[in-house]
Order: sequence, then C-alpha cells, then structure tokens
Amino acid sequence: MRRIDRRSMVRLLTVAASLAAAPTAPALAAQTLAGEWWVVLGTSPAPDATGMEFPDALRASEAAERCGLSTMGDFTAKFEGFAPDLYVSVAGGWDSRAEALEALARVQPCVPRAYVKRGLYIGGD
Repeated sequence: MRRIDRRSMVRLLTVAASLAAAPTAPALAAQTLAGEWWVVLGTSPAPDATGMEFPDALRASEAAERCGLSTMGDFTAKFEGFAPDLYVSVAGGWDSRAEALEALARVQPCVPRAYVKRGLYIGGD
C-alpha cells in the first residue's frame, strides 16, 4: 500500500468534502455573460510556453467544476476592467456582487485563491 504524505491527504480530504457537499448545495443564481460580477478562478500568461496552453487557469476551472460551478475561459482582453495579457478561467457572470460572493463561498474549498471581480464581458474574436 502506498503512503500518502500529509499535504496530499489534506488536498484529498478537501476535494472529498467538497464533492460530498456539492449535490446538496442550493442552486446558485443564474449565470449570464451579460452579468458584471465574476468569480476569477485562475489565470495563465497568454500565450503560455509551458507545453500546455493555459495550465493554471485550466486546473482552477476543473477544480471549480468539481464544486458544482459552470466555468468558462477566455482572454482578459475580452473583459472590460480585467488586467491585460492573461487567459482567465471564470464563473459567472452574475447581476449582483452578493450572488458572486455566494458562488465564491461554494468554490473556495476547491479553489482557495478564487476571488470576486467586477467586469463586463465584451467577447469578440
């Protein structure tokens, strides 16, 4: 049997607890691209030369989905009010800060560094 170090065990237990809680968690307010409040899950430099397109942002997105949030990724240039030259994984947008904070509370067990940010998704190519 393989031994698990303490750090790995803490991560494993955190993910297990969030998975156990996800099905019973109340539904969040509807997400829409027109909403101005976002939960930023992770970012990666754009373009990233690590061999994978955007590893940090993609890992954060996968973790958030385990906590029951729908996510999307795009370049920050497509968000008015976001820092330039990054690829970002987000959940949202919501119409109010309170709705985004509710989503943040749900996702933090899976993505501890997530935070709420206000910005307008302008999309485009």
